[in-house]
Amino acid sequence: MVRAEDAALSHANDAALFADETDPVTGEALDNFPQAFSHIDLINAAHAIRDAGQQPPPQGAEHQSPA
Repeated sequence: MVRAEDAALSHANDAALFADETDPVTGEALDNFPQAFSHIDLINAAHAIRDAGQQPPPQGAEHQSPA
């Protein structure tokens, strides 16, 4: 199984730039390359993935019964 971050990084071009859009079938870069937002989103996603495994469960979650 491909990790989400590896799949996202695979859409960078040879200069490590990300297009606004990527064709979901071919992976072709579409539109332009606004770097600030795409790199910030990539960094934020990496932090969220990292932090997801480090967060303690919400207080009281260990006592909740399954739905």
